[in-house]
Amino acid sequence: MSGTDSMIQVVHKRLDVLRYICEQRPAKQELVDATSKSRPTIDRVIRELEEHNLVRRANGLCKPTFAGKKACDLYLGVTDSFNLLDDANGELSSLPIDTELPTSIFRDSAVFQPPDHTPYKKIEVMYDDFSEGDSLIAATPVFLSPYINQILSRGASGEMNVSLIVHEEIPDALPESKKSALFECRKSGNTVVEVDQIPEYSLFLIDERILYLTLFSDTNHLSVAIRNTSDRAIRWSKSRISEIKENATTLTAKL
Repeated sequence: MSGTDSMIQVVHKRLDVLRYICEQRPAKQELVDATSKSRPTIDRVIRELEEHNLVRRANGLCKPTFAGKKACDLYLGVTDSFNLLDDANGELSSLPIDTELPTSIFRDSAVFQPPDHTPYKKIEVMYDDFSEGDSLIAATPVFLSPYINQILSRGASGEMNVSLIVHEEIPDALPESKKSALFECRKSGNTVVEVDQIPEYSLFLIDERILYLTLFSDTNHLSVAIRNTSDRAIRWSKSRISEIKENATTLTAKL
């Protein structure tokens, strides 16, 4: 077994102790009390962590090394990413295998799943982000409600600078009320363009610092929203939106 494999194995096996050490810098007896492990077991765990230079003992306390703290953070980050992947597994599994979604989308993210049935309750944090943002860039194959109504209303009133990229089939499919709202939004100086190809997910970039990636059910209702504010995810979203927009045309005649 390589040194890397051995380290991964010991972090996986001893994560509860390593995490507690990283957070509390405890004495051995505190570890016994906190983890409900016996003293001989704690002694053995500490030795294993020390052998990999993840933990050191000083002045009667167990302390993480820099490598130990990073190993704990990395492992927890991977675990959180897999938890998110599991939460959105059904929707993600339905995407084409070549869908361009980087792993950075699943790191340091939060996932929200409204019920796929009426009433379609809004996601409060998402609604609040849309309410408080000054600018929004969105690429979407589906017009979400109530979020799209909120976006169009704020764009029409001048409260938000809106740039929408929509699939070319959307305008013809909209009811008159929503066509009117889209027209008013564009009339107020916002940008609305159409493309003939768009991913099977939506991207909503708020103030260039909050990203929502949303997925839909077979009935085109929002089923998963992934919220991410990491620099990597934001940079990827800007690049992806630019790619989607490359062959866009201004929406005019259909409204």
